Amino acid sequence: MRFALTLILALALGSCANNKVLKKSATIMPHILDKNDAIDMQRPEDLPMHALIWNAQDELYQGLVIDYISGMSKRDLLFHEPNQKLYRLLLNGNLKSAGLLAPSPLSARYGLQVEFDRLKTPKIGIDYKGKTAATYRLVDRQSGEVIHESLIESSFKGVYTELHEDDFSKPLLHPEQSAIAPVTVLTGLSVIARPAISLITTFDPRNYINLNVWYRDMPKAPAKTRNGALSTRGFASRNGTERARQVNYQVLHQSIILFLKELADSQKVPVTHLVSCNKFDATPEMLTRIALGDLRVQTDDCLQYQTLDETRPDHDFAHWQ
Repeated sequence: MRFALTLILALALGSCANNKVLKKSATIMPHILDKNDAIDMQRPEDLPMHALIWNAQDELYQGLVIDYISGMSKRDLLFHEPNQKLYRLLLNGNLKSAGLLAPSPLSARYGLQVEFDRLKTPKIGIDYKGKTAATYRLVDRQSGEVIHESLIESSFKGVYTELHEDDFSKPLLHPEQSAIAPVTVLTGLSVIARPAISLITTFDPRNYINLNVWYRDMPKAPAKTRNGALSTRGFASRNGTERARQVNYQVLHQSIILFLKELADSQKVPVTHLVSCNKFDATPEMLTRIALGDLRVQTDDCLQYQTLDETRPDHDFAHWQ
């Protein structure tokens, strides 16, 4: 009975999309995204304003190498779980972006030891929740002295994306795909069949179980979030396996970023401010602070704000995309 009522309201939503009464009635039914989540789905990710970047004057600049990782399996078995293959890829990538990764293990003065005390991974359910707790330890490779140690906890809830208006409005066939079916017939079929098909797919058991089917660790795309790696909630895939990959990626990435933040604080490394090239008006005081290293600024690509003069023969258009 509830499914039938949901289907009727979904049909109404698909055919009378601007009717507020029908919209409100549909969004309070099971399997359909509510109003607040529907709004959040449309909102873009917040622009990053700061970055953690070590420069040549910093002690740890290009001086780290991963010593070891414990408490985490090197690969998945039956279920998709956080593993060293995925984690090492993320950790090395973030260390390199931050200016910490040594060019080679021989040139690294410090070894990074990571010990996971907790790895909670989703295996079955609707909204997948992941949690980690890890001790990050930085050790001088010559003296064995511990120069930094911190316990980092991360968590993320991958929300199963319920059906929304886009699912009901997609045409079953494009008018150009049929030489005989008029547009009105195709539209009518879509209005009737698309909500029914969309609702039926919510009962696919593959949406609610995390099986290691394709042995791929990276998600096709990260979960949709507002605050990037620091988000603790986001809209994830309906497919259970892909949703697990997204949650694993998010909790591991978040753990690494939180570690880098604590490391920067302990080493008194100032954050780098990310600014737009065409809107950065530096005052004399700011220029002085930048010269002294108290203020770090990084702009985006200034070339993208320039207008090409196509009459000039010295402009290489192949490289100005």
